[in-house]
Amino acid sequence: MPPSLRKAGPKPQPLVEDPATLGALEVLQLGSVSEVHERLLDGDPLGLAELVREGLDELSVLIDAQRLLDRVVARCAWASQKDPLEPSRPLRQWVGARVMEALGEINEEDWSEERLELPVDPYDERYNGLVLGSALDPNQARRVALLFNQLKASVRLPLYALLVKGRAMGDVAEQYNMTREQLRELVVRHLTAFSMGPRPLPSIPSEEAGA
Repeated sequence: MPPSLRKAGPKPQPLVEDPATLGALEVLQLGSVSEVHERLLDGDPLGLAELVREGLDELSVLIDAQRLLDRVVARCAWASQKDPLEPSRPLRQWVGARVMEALGEINEEDWSEERLELPVDPYDERYNGLVLGSALDPNQARRVALLFNQLKASVRLPLYALLVKGRAMGDVAEQYNMTREQLRELVVRHLTAFSMGPRPLPSIPSEEAGA
């Protein structure tokens, strides 16, 4: 490209600093990892709880929200030293990277335990948010979550909207270009699969598996 064309058009505008980022820098920049961790736990100054809830809904995955939040807080404290937040980077984007890291850790942890057939301690709190209001025990909750989270997005998203968020079947069917009958068949097919008890899990977890 000729130099004259590189200079043509409006001059690039400087990056606008995100107000949320500027406030977060005060929390993240001072002290050790442990000190930042304690600061993040004191009143949730970055609004991580809400960002985690939004992330779960956007990805439509079954993970105990408190479990994910605890892991995200730890990842944010660690990243404050190893991958510090820059003034020009949106806070939501930086936290989003920590959410994905935490989800990866949790997924790997649960798959490893499931394949080793390690029982879940009845007092283990990692699955509390998945068993409330259901007849699932923690072992079943771990398996159902693993099976659900590996579904294709085209299947997982409408099921999540209907079964987790409690949205009306007609609204969900319309959003995902399905008939009510198609959505009903989808629900019955996968709920039946989840209730069949132990069965072999694929050797490599994949979002596109298990459709």
